[in-house]
Amino acid sequence: VLGWSHIFRVTGISIDGIQPQATDLITSKIKRESLIEIGEPLARVDGRVVKRALLKNQWIGNVRVNRHWISGEIHIFVDQKNAIARINSMSGFAYLTDQGAIANFPEELKISVPTVSGNFQDNANAERAKELLGELTGALESRLTVKSLSIGSPTSFSTVATVGEQQLTI
Repeated sequence: VLGWSHIFRVTGISIDGIQPQATDLITSKIKRESLIEIGEPLARVDGRVVKRALLKNQWIGNVRVNRHWISGEIHIFVDQKNAIARINSMSGFAYLTDQGAIANFPEELKISVPTVSGNFQDNANAERAKELLGELTGALESRLTVKSLSIGSPTSFSTVATVGEQQLTI
């Protein structure tokens, strides 16, 4: 009964775990979809509904929602997926994550990663690109910066990288 009373109301929303641009995107989604309203009873905030709505964004890996009954604050912790490469295709671009998945990230996040091209309809190519980027980036004690990677098949690739000022084509 107390949970539905006027005493325990939402007084604020805090979002942690991500960069400020991403926080703004999540705040906008919460407002646009009326997931949480300031002043509504805390008991009406369903963390599972908020989590499901936010996980529809491909760039979000996990969401935790906590209600703080004394302060009235809703705390949302978001784990953003880690993009390791930008993939160019005929339909635009997407990102390859460190989990080997292909996901769309909002432009507002301004992600700076190497560009990969190739046929990524085949998951083997996405997985191979992830492995190659990890191997190349770990090479030369991280002095190597991969600029682009092109995959023709799981066994054929080329890359452009730099070590300091020197450009390498492999």
